[in-house]
Amino acid sequence: MVKISRRDFTIGTLAATGALACTDDGGGEDGVTGTDDGSDTSEGTDSTDAAGTDTTDTTDGTDTTDGTDTTDGTDTTDGTDTTGSESCDVADDTTAGPYPDTEGMIDDEAFYRTDITEGLYPDAVPLTLTLTVVDGSTCDVLSGYTVEIWHCDPSGHYSEYAEQPGGYDGTGETYLRGLQITDDAGQVTFETIYPGWYIPRTTHIHVQVFKDGSLLKTTQIGFDDTINAEVNLSDGYGGESQFNNENDQVFVDEGDGADDNLCDTTGSIADGFVATYQVGV
Repeated sequence: MVKISRRDFTIGTLAATGALACTDDGGGEDGVTGTDDGSDTSEGTDSTDAAGTDTTDTTDGTDTTDGTDTTDGTDTTDGTDTTGSESCDVADDTTAGPYPDTEGMIDDEAFYRTDITEGLYPDAVPLTLTLTVVDGSTCDVLSGYTVEIWHCDPSGHYSEYAEQPGGYDGTGETYLRGLQITDDAGQVTFETIYPGWYIPRTTHIHVQVFKDGSLLKTTQIGFDDTINAEVNLSDGYGGESQFNNENDQVFVDEGDGADDNLCDTTGSIADGFVATYQVGV
């Protein structure tokens, strides 16, 4: 089996690096101040004589309630979201795709790793990917969650699977797959390479989030088309692709291309790329 280049990828140091590109909506607190005494000081007595006749109603008919509501009507909410990131766009859920792990890596400590390249891609474009996992409703960061990622190599092939395009057989291989558990900042960072592409997909990485063994989120994250085009033409990659974020079959199925699923990515072919992404669950 021939492996290729090196590149690093970061998705999600939202909290630590501030570079993250994706988020979820948080809530705010609304504080209204004001007082309404709500009391009615009307006085009156009702007396009935022995004959059963109501002879006097001493109620003077005056309601001394001044009718004034002292609530000042001022909303003291300052508009600040106090529960996390200022914006928290939740990434679209997607299919896991045809190449999820089949080896039970989630139960194998050997695959809880930062570097998922296995040293196979010294010439590929490095990618450092930092992912931040947050509560999709409050934007609070979530620690202790398991994050699994996987993606293809520069030629568009996956580990573990036989009978791939071009007759490639990845059976028994475990490259470009790995898991980590989110830290106190809700983050995990993977050292990998910039993925390649294959028909009919643009460049992407698969992400799943688990808690106590239960799957909470399945999504795929993409990259800017301009960067993809540049990387695809570099040594060891598959060359120009006819697929992009607007016509990719998975992202298009979500209705808005990859807009909600794109990482914030910085860097260069020479120095490698750093990508960040915020995953809401």
